[in-house]
Amino acid sequence: STIFTGRSGYIIGALWLIAGIIFAGFLLASKIFFAKSNERERDGVIDDFLDRCHLVSVILIILLAVFAIVASAIALQGAVRFHSRAESIKDIVGRTALEATATIYNITGAIEKMQNISKLYNISSQSFDHLNSTVKALNSEAVEIQAKAEKNMRLVSKGINTL
Repeated sequence: STIFTGRSGYIIGALWLIAGIIFAGFLLASKIFFAKSNERERDGVIDDFLDRCHLVSVILIILLAVFAIVASAIALQGAVRFHSRAESIKDIVGRTALEATATIYNITGAIEKMQNISKLYNISSQSFDHLNSTVKALNSEAVEIQAKAEKNMRLVSKGINTL
């Protein structure tokens, strides 16, 4: 949970550790100190005290259970928030990559139209060669951007699903 909730997750973990140590110490102390009193004859005062100790133990167990439920709810809320942020970032990256490839394809389409128009007016073949190489380079870049975007989207999806 500390991955998703950050500082509050570490605080929850530290509180759990401290509460567990205190509770274990309380149980250990009650066993050590009050085991000897069981050997002696019990009078009313000691019996009342031991009954209150058991009551305190039950109350502590209930409080720790409530604390566990609240801490789990906070951790789940942090996980859901992280997951939704990661999904929105993934969508933004994917949309940006698609827009970039669409822009490149629009540019290559415009260059090809220029090429067709220049063919009508018999402009030199040297300019055709330059336009052809530009179109090929832009198309290969668009394909490369799209391939990288798809690969990264798969990796991001895999990472989000792992978390």
